[in-house]
Amino acid sequence: MPPVYAAIDLVVIEAITNIHAGVGRVGGVVDLPVQRDELGFPCIYSSSLKGALKTALLQAFVKIHGRNYRNAKNAVATLLGSEPEEGETFESSIAVLDAYLLAMPVRSLKGVYVYVTSPLLLKRFQERIALCCNISPGTSDKLEKLMNDINIVLNEVKNLNNGGALCIGNKGEVALDKPKNLQGKVVLAEEFVLEVNGIQSNLKDELGLDKPLLVLHDDTAREVINRSLVRLTRVRLRRDTKTVEAGPWTEEYLPVKTRLFTLFLYKRPPVSRIIKDTIGKDNVSYEDYLQALSKLGLIDQNSLEELKNAAASSPSELQALLAEKLKNKVADIIMNKLRSFIIVGGNETIGKGIVKLTIL
Repeated sequence: MPPVYAAIDLVVIEAITNIHAGVGRVGGVVDLPVQRDELGFPCIYSSSLKGALKTALLQAFVKIHGRNYRNAKNAVATLLGSEPEEGETFESSIAVLDAYLLAMPVRSLKGVYVYVTSPLLLKRFQERIALCCNISPGTSDKLEKLMNDINIVLNEVKNLNNGGALCIGNKGEVALDKPKNLQGKVVLAEEFVLEVNGIQSNLKDELGLDKPLLVLHDDTAREVINRSLVRLTRVRLRRDTKTVEAGPWTEEYLPVKTRLFTLFLYKRPPVSRIIKDTIGKDNVSYEDYLQALSKLGLIDQNSLEELKNAAASSPSELQALLAEKLKNKVADIIMNKLRSFIIVGGNETIGKGIVKLTIL
């Protein structure tokens, strides 16, 4: 029976340090810009995210397999697919979607900074939540509540114009301590003066934000976000003379505390050469297949009997249960082995790209 996606995770990505997930050198004001989606908002492409996840999981599986690099590499390949240079190619059992922007911190005249989002970004987030509910009908109450809170906010911003903003926060925060000399307006990124209305909502706390969240008109939000990206000018020096060898060039970064979101979709791993070599057979039964996954460290020995019973019951039941087991295994590794941190994008050696993953 062909494998189908039967489990899903909604993952929020928080920038702990500035992120440079770039597109290479291009002509323009910025030499090395960050990745952007089809509408011009910053994002992280799934290929960049999947590569970072593959590296992090490999480190974790090396420890799980007692420093046996070959077994660790086979386990990660079974989850995330083979490398392009390898002889056999097969599909990944985890699909990683593009990470879209949810909220970005921007400079504010009062309070130092606030988070900015837009109706478009919130609708995208809502669509991903709905997809979670469709694939996994037993989704947690937390996601259902999150969906309802987003609906309330979207209903409030239907008539939002370019010069307005809706402030989401707890009681006492929605006023944003607006400067009296600006007649109740807020100044963002030094040049955007906006009229603020407030709404009390739990959305800010549910997203783990430490400052109020401002919902701006889509056009205004894109301009404010673009102005708030970190742009650094760098040069490379000769070690012997300390003179400029290359540059200057300009790099673009997503700032610290930026929030993005993505989905991880799970399905049964394919029967590949890795599975056959692990079990030492070319003709693989359901029992052999499950034993191979156990040897690779992808399922617990305690789950084997439950999975064997599911296989005897129906292939579709096995698919759903196995996808759920893989989901739980990956979540356990991310939260406990990796402490929820991975590194995404370039300039890792100068401390860029450290992110925290939160599985909702």
